Amino acid sequence: MLSSNSKFKIPNPKKAVKNSLAFLSAGKIRGPHPLLHLSGVFSPLNKTNIAGETAVNIDNPGAPSHDKLQMGKALNSGVPASVTDRNGDGKMRADPRFVKALALDLDGTTLRPDNSLSERTIRTLGACMNRGIRLILCTGRAVEAAERYRSALNAPGPHVYCNGAVVAEMPGWKIHTLTLQDKGSAKFCVDLSRKTGLYFQVFFPGSPENPRQRLLAERKGPEWELYLRHTGIKAEIGDIEAALADPAVPGCVKTMFIADADAQALVRPVIENRYGGNLYIAGTLGPFLEIMSPRASKGEGVKTVLGVLGLDSRELIAFGDEENDLPLFRAAGFSVAPANARDTVKTAANLVIGSNTGDAVANFLEGFFKL
Repeated sequence: MLSSNSKFKIPNPKKAVKNSLAFLSAGKIRGPHPLLHLSGVFSPLNKTNIAGETAVNIDNPGAPSHDKLQMGKALNSGVPASVTDRNGDGKMRADPRFVKALALDLDGTTLRPDNSLSERTIRTLGACMNRGIRLILCTGRAVEAAERYRSALNAPGPHVYCNGAVVAEMPGWKIHTLTLQDKGSAKFCVDLSRKTGLYFQVFFPGSPENPRQRLLAERKGPEWELYLRHTGIKAEIGDIEAALADPAVPGCVKTMFIADADAQALVRPVIENRYGGNLYIAGTLGPFLEIMSPRASKGEGVKTVLGVLGLDSRELIAFGDEENDLPLFRAAGFSVAPANARDTVKTAANLVIGSNTGDAVANFLEGFFKL
């Protein structure tokens, strides 16, 4: 635990925010996009695989493809599945005939780097819904910050918000699950933010009468402005510790530091050493370090949604680019990462496609479903 005399070398806040802004404006591009990679399923160019089914060229679905993609269904069960290890070689393959839902991360995946949802993506996802495929938004954003995208897609819920802490249907604010972080760990993080000088904010739950969440920070600054520009949500300014002391407050939806990677590397180990696995901590969008209940994750959230919809995880394809998408990948039958994803996420994914700068999700779906 930190004492009041603890010394930390905190990066210059202006530099931290400058780095964060540069990160956001760059769209998290970390390298070029290969033609297509599917856990080694694709053979070298001009060669076929065992099954010999034709693959789509993900970068140009209308173009001829020299590679071949193996499709499959569940073995020995009699139940079709979206993915299977058909040849027993450990390589997972997706079959569009049996996919019934898409779990879509927003920032860095479905959205472009400028946070826009392109007309092409809206049209493609609409075509998927017309085929009876459910769209499940799985985002770290709060409900209010994601609603414009859900509304543009006209996608019925439930959806997963706040990294799984909230599962809700909009626009009616029907809350299916609300998983709260305990107030003791939130107070610890408040103390840590005060000692280090790092920006910190807390999402408090609403009430049955008014389910909208309340966002509270202790100061304005470049980080406050950054979050407002990114989400459209204005954090109120007040005493977070005093708000936590209110007996009517049952806990926090999530808490978060906004700082660059160097600063996060200082505070994250302190929190992990204090709480271990009793908190869920995830880097989300560059400067955002989010802390939640250990029972909250996108994976747990999408399991709730699948239960409501009566779907099986094998019928779900998940798309994501950040650390907080890893539990989502584990809860889905098949996982897809854009080329701009973190390396750990690309390693975990069954498939790596193009960058979000080029509407890679729409590009993939158009070829996969032959839209």
